[in-house]
Order: sequence, then C-alpha cells, then structure tokens
Amino acid sequence: RTHTPFVSDDKGNRERRRIRCDAMRRRTPSTGTINREAVVQLQSKLKSIEASREAWIRHVERLDKQIEEIAKEIRDDDSIVDARLDEVTVAQRDAKEHETQLKDLHSKQQALNMRQNQKNVLERCIRSVWKITEEQKVLQKQLSHKKAHLLELERNLRSTCGSI
Repeated sequence: RTHTPFVSDDKGNRERRRIRCDAMRRRTPSTGTINREAVVQLQSKLKSIEASREAWIRHVERLDKQIEEIAKEIRDDDSIVDARLDEVTVAQRDAKEHETQLKDLHSKQQALNMRQNQKNVLERCIRSVWKITEEQKVLQKQLSHKKAHLLELERNLRSTCGSI
C-alpha cells in the first residue's frame, strides 16, 4: 500500500478514502475497469465500519455522561465528607474544652475534698474540746464539793480539837 496524504484528521474520512483507493487499485489489469465485486465488498465494509464508528461514538458519549455523573457524585461526596470533617473538628475542639473543664472540676473537687477533710478534723477537735470542757466542768464541780467537804471536815476537826 502506498501512503496517501489526507487533508482531514477525521478517522472516518481517512478510512473512506483508503477504501476508495483500495478499490481503484483493484482494477482488472486486462480491461482497466473497476472490479465491481471488490467495490461492493469494500462499500459493505465501509458501511460496517461507519456503523461501528457511530456505535462507538454513542458508547463514548454514554461513558462521558456516566463519568460526569460519577464526578458529580464524587464532588457531592467530597462536600459531605468536608462537612463531616468540619463537624469532627468542632467536636474535637469541644471535647478538648470539656476535657479542660473536667480537669478544672477535678482539681476543684480535690480542693473541696481537702477542705471537707479539714472541716471534719476541725469538727472532731471541737467535739473533743467540748467533751474535755464538759469533763472539766464535772471535775470542777467534784473539786468544789470535795473542797467544801474538806472545809467542813476541817471545821469539824477544829471544833473537836478545840473542845478537847
């Protein structure tokens, strides 16, 4: 086959020209006329190729539409994922704030527990002092009674000794 320069880049036109050139080359050498059977076969082949080409064009168009739909779904999914990521970021920030607040509350709770323990110790001390004070009052009364009894005994002794 010889290479024929073509004006158009369209593959369909190129194929049709090639087939025509092939038909022209198939002339019978004795008469110089075109071989009709070869022309019919080549025209049939050309129609088949054109039909196939049209089918492929439709198929590619369908694929392009599907690709566009998938790309749109991906963009939509990306938007959803971005929104979810924003929600997660906000939730993480909130969680950190809550964690900080929880630590603050924990330290305040520890301080409160320590104060409560100090209060309990102080209350026990106050009860102990009160108990000791009550015992001291009782002992003071007993001591007063014993002093009074001792003074009475001393008076009795003096009066008894003075009469002897």
